[in-house]
Amino acid sequence: MSDKDKKSLAGTNGAGSLSELINRGAVTAFDAFGREIFLIKVHVAGTTHVRDIRDIEPTLNVGDKVNFVRDPENPYDEKAIAMFEKGGRRIGFVPRSQNEILAALMDAGKLIYAEVADKEFVDDWLKITVKVYMHD
Repeated sequence: MSDKDKKSLAGTNGAGSLSELINRGAVTAFDAFGREIFLIKVHVAGTTHVRDIRDIEPTLNVGDKVNFVRDPENPYDEKAIAMFEKGGRRIGFVPRSQNEILAALMDAGKLIYAEVADKEFVDDWLKITVKVYMHD
């Protein structure tokens, strides 16, 4: 957002200034009313069970967004949260030992997502570490 847009948002133009900025594309409603809150850093569980993980790995870069999808029907864990890379392919899950609070936040309607922090092959295992955020 430019300094001019920030001044406009600060309120010299009255109640319509935020709408005007959104309409011009200077900010989105998502940006204007939210903030990013860092929650936790975790590794992606289950990458060894992803059949095409070696094809996915070259397209997965540090800083890429990882989307979370709750999977309450998962037969192994009712608090399961699947992780999907930017192309929509599942890369694994939030580890069971760390998904309870994240699942509760998601079930309450909070937007939870992650960014790739690091990745490396350890023998045949692709170890992916992500930073988890909540947009509030």
